Amino acid sequence: RGMGLGLLISSLSSATIISVNFEEVTMGSWINSLLLQVGGSLGIAVLTFVHQSVFNNKTELGFSEADAEQFALHRGFTISCILVILALIPASRIPVKNLVTAKKEMVEI
Repeated sequence: RGMGLGLLISSLSSATIISVNFEEVTMGSWINSLLLQVGGSLGIAVLTFVHQSVFNNKTELGFSEADAEQFALHRGFTISCILVILALIPASRIPVKNLVTAKKEMVEI
């Protein structure tokens, strides 16, 4: 989990900084950090809710706690995968600047 988050956050932060004008790097970095914090908090809240709901539902249906936990973890993992795939769609639309354009902006300032 930690390695995946590290790879994701560094790539996302780099893409954010590269995609904005040089004058807007500070604002882009700030917005990136804000969205990472809010998104992480909401993601944990949603997945915790799903996990607990599935676990409670399965135990009420008579499943053992181990089986209910397995169902809950499976559902949470499935939802996580769906959310990651949905997040990749807008991420693939981030404009890419080439190195020449970025250097021109730095020279102009």
